[in-house]
Amino acid sequence: MRKEPEINQALLNRIYRENLRSRKFINHCLFLADIYFHLVKLCLEDKAELQFFHRTDLAKHDYLPEPLPDLYFVIKEPQGETKRYFLEMFVRKTPRYALRHRLFRFFNYYQSNFWEKTTRHPFPTILLVCSDRYMQAYLNKFIRETQEDEENYEIQFFLTTAGKIKKEGVGKKVWQAII
Repeated sequence: MRKEPEINQALLNRIYRENLRSRKFINHCLFLADIYFHLVKLCLEDKAELQFFHRTDLAKHDYLPEPLPDLYFVIKEPQGETKRYFLEMFVRKTPRYALRHRLFRFFNYYQSNFWEKTTRHPFPTILLVCSDRYMQAYLNKFIRETQEDEENYEIQFFLTTAGKIKKEGVGKKVWQAII
């Protein structure tokens, strides 16, 4: 029998009534919630265990990259394999310098080995959700060139667009590896 995730209805109602936030912020949060529900569904189908942390959950941990990623989640497969992910979502019209800055944050954090020293786990795979295919193409090229220039960057990046996730969920077929 499937176990449905527990949802704090009081918290959802409080968030729903929040009227001081911008529409952009609310849509961003709702999209991240959709990702959570897609992940829960995938894990239920695969009989995997999901540990899911939003940026606010991560704030109490001082060993994470700053600024914090939108999401960090862990999937424990039934056969024992554990996969860790940072997810970053970029909104429409994010300037390219801001995109590069966010990515260099991951590169610098990776080079510091702080994650591995602190957690004793391999560095998480980084999932980037782009607002459109143009941003996806730009980030693909930028990451590929940066990794070629610095041979010691062995971070795994996967890209997709928000539209693909809305259509197809977060399954493996929506993510594109850096080529």
